[in-house]
Amino acid sequence: MESQNLNSWYDKTWLVMLLCIIFLLVGLYALWKNPTISKGWKIAGTCFFTIIIIVNIGDIINDAINTATATTATKNGVVAPIVKETKPEVEILKQSLTDAAILNGYTIHCRVRNNTDELINYVDLKATFYDKQGNIIGTGLGNTINFAAGAEKTIDVKGMDIRNCDTYTVQVYNVMKENL
Repeated sequence: MESQNLNSWYDKTWLVMLLCIIFLLVGLYALWKNPTISKGWKIAGTCFFTIIIIVNIGDIINDAINTATATTATKNGVVAPIVKETKPEVEILKQSLTDAAILNGYTIHCRVRNNTDELINYVDLKATFYDKQGNIIGTGLGNTINFAAGAEKTIDVKGMDIRNCDTYTVQVYNVMKENL
């Protein structure tokens, strides 16, 4: 029969607990090697730390997925989000394109919402216009100031000297919360 060394580092219960918190894998090894901790506590500790790891991995994956605020639309007004899992600071709710023949361009009426709990001093939206081949034929800008927390408003994005637009994208370009 093998004799155990009672002075092993993993025989110290306080060290095992500390290692489980600081160096999880070493701590779990020590937990199972420690002869004074009952099997029930070993199983409970292993399950507890496994659940913590799984929850944290899930949060990391969700954070990686939840990005981007741009939307794509056709001239007919069909809107499709590129990627939209979380709510950005400024969210584009809907949009519609108007042909501004007098100005030889287009106006996109964008309904937006401030998803923050604070005043946004300045917001601008940028539009990119494309022809049927997917070539960029122009850009446009629209902006607003003093956008209240939780409020909705319409921002007109204007593109001048643009003809034959087939599709367009609109994205939140700048958001400034500091005092100007």
